[in-house]
Amino acid sequence: MFDHDIIIIGSGVSGLSCAKILNDNNKKFVLYESQPEVGGRMSTDFVGEHKLDRGFQVFIKGYPLYKDVSDVDQLSLYSFLPGALIRLNNRFYKVVDPFRNIIEGFKSIFTPIGSLLDKLKILKLRISLLLKPSGNLTNNIPTYNYLKNNGFSEEMINNFFVPFFGSVLLDKDLSTVKSTFETVYKAMSSDNICLLENGIVDFPKSIYNQLPKDQFCFNTEVTAIDNHVVTFADGTSTSSKLIVIATDATTASNLTQSFKAPLYCGTTCLYFVTSRQLIKEPMIITNAGEGFINTICCLTNVNHSYSSQNLISVNVNKIIPDITHDEIVDSVKLELQSWFPEIDFDFVKLYEIPNALPKHTPSEFNRMRNIPQGENGVYFCGDYLYGASVNDAIKSGLETAEIILSLD
Repeated sequence: MFDHDIIIIGSGVSGLSCAKILNDNNKKFVLYESQPEVGGRMSTDFVGEHKLDRGFQVFIKGYPLYKDVSDVDQLSLYSFLPGALIRLNNRFYKVVDPFRNIIEGFKSIFTPIGSLLDKLKILKLRISLLLKPSGNLTNNIPTYNYLKNNGFSEEMINNFFVPFFGSVLLDKDLSTVKSTFETVYKAMSSDNICLLENGIVDFPKSIYNQLPKDQFCFNTEVTAIDNHVVTFADGTSTSSKLIVIATDATTASNLTQSFKAPLYCGTTCLYFVTSRQLIKEPMIITNAGEGFINTICCLTNVNHSYSSQNLISVNVNKIIPDITHDEIVDSVKLELQSWFPEIDFDFVKLYEIPNALPKHTPSEFNRMRNIPQGENGVYFCGDYLYGASVNDAIKSGLETAEIILSLD
């Protein structure tokens, strides 16, 4: 006899998506979360008057599975201009999707970001992905090889795909499996990239708000799972017929010892207030050259509610060893001032996130796909099982719920 039928551990997007489907089918669960609120990695801090996402995070509206767990139309969305401002050889070049902004897209043809043939190949790739069914996980080669197979030049890969998609996937080597790249690129091509009213946490909260609150236990850390028994940090325990581990993969590995902890891509995100706007447009700035900086986002260009001041986020796609936070701040600030010498930068906060996204090289991806499910009633769900995107995190939660429902 068990205390519960279903326990879910973790209230990130995967755990919430699983809970949503179970609840829709009248399956009672209890969810334990170590933090004081839902969200997992999709979390937002309120620091003074600023809204700071934990790491630079955007809401890619084109992900198809949002509709399965949330009413996206009820979210307040603030859109970026479709494209990026790329810094190359000490100059900025605007690259815009011509399908959604014809005039700016036409101007992009004349930038030195790749050849005309490369730009035609981008249009071809965009169209082919929009016509292609989602979810093909076969022949999962690295994204770099995939781009080379599609005929892109080294110049185009290094000056466009590496700075832009390397920042999205936190992988400047483009070693991530092509299925994740295709999922992200297809979604970005089909709809806008946005910020949310109160930060990225608005999305997981939109799922949580549909669920019974008395089935959530916050500030409750799980430290061990063994033979249907869940043990908490305070030494107490409970039991459950089924246990869904919806934490990050490292925590899941430590709790069960059933698979080796995976590799992760880390990131360092810094927030600054600036004396005036860096640029006028609501665009992401990417760096195709050397230096610490990978991306800059002028957040209040997109959503004024993030701060009453000019708030920017600066992303560095790595965890920098043997250097203090103060040294990182100073180095990034010097680089910012070399880009924008007429502007003052006041530091707000730094986030160092070692487990930002799973590192899905083909070998790591295949290893994660083969993690055993259902042993002793334990199921795993999370982006590390399907792909390094929010869409794949949702997919994992939905499929775990469907497996549980099929057991009846």
